[in-house]
Amino acid sequence: MKNEIITFGTNYKLNNGIKTIVKSAKNTSGTLTVIGVDLDRETVKYIEDNNGKCIDGRALSEKHNIDLTLSPYTLKVIFYTLYCKKYTDSDNLFICDFTDVFFQKDIFKLIDDNKVTVHSELKKIETCPTNSTWINTCFGSEIYNKIKHKNIINSGTFYGKRKNINNLLDNMCTEIIRALSFCGNYLIIDQPAMNKLVYEQPDIFEVREDNKVYNLAHNTDTEFNVKDSIISLNNYESYVLHQYDVNEKLKTFIHEKVK
Repeated sequence: MKNEIITFGTNYKLNNGIKTIVKSAKNTSGTLTVIGVDLDRETVKYIEDNNGKCIDGRALSEKHNIDLTLSPYTLKVIFYTLYCKKYTDSDNLFICDFTDVFFQKDIFKLIDDNKVTVHSELKKIETCPTNSTWINTCFGSEIYNKIKHKNIINSGTFYGKRKNINNLLDNMCTEIIRALSFCGNYLIIDQPAMNKLVYEQPDIFEVREDNKVYNLAHNTDTEFNVKDSIISLNNYESYVLHQYDVNEKLKTFIHEKVK
């Protein structure tokens, strides 16, 4: 059984966030693949020296006629779709953001055979001005009013069997095309598209609310504990910490931990 972590980045120079995902990926049973557009040489070397793989996104874009002027948040979905369909044979995939992800345990132990797993931010869409704006802008008030009372689904991490991931990504691309025709090349389309899909097609998703993948967007000042090298916040023992960089104390601790 082959497990793979897939991420995307554009125009990055090597930084502590990149070092963190590369080093901490070794806490899982998966290999790390970075699809990169114009990553600097130091970044590519660091990834490859630590058993990761770099895919040249610019070369892929030329081969498959991908418009690199699109928002990077749209591009990542396009590149994920292309790579997962044509360039990997891994059985289980964990797809995630690039510079703000820290693996503590083997997330592949939580793979669902039948559904794609996503995580709730445990906060209602209508209580978050940012997510409300994204959904209204991309899909209009009718869609927003249908799902505004639901919890925010974070699109920065999702995982499952490759066939199920491919099905999700096909649906994501369909929603992104709709959004592009509605609002143009808007910066953030992926998260509104994910939230729309989760609540319109719930049968293809497992929505977890246990913070096994803990998105910390709303935890800028939350204190954390460490026991047996595992960081916990709000009494959750998480396999993966995402957007940990919003919490300065936690970011500093993690960056020191993976040096």
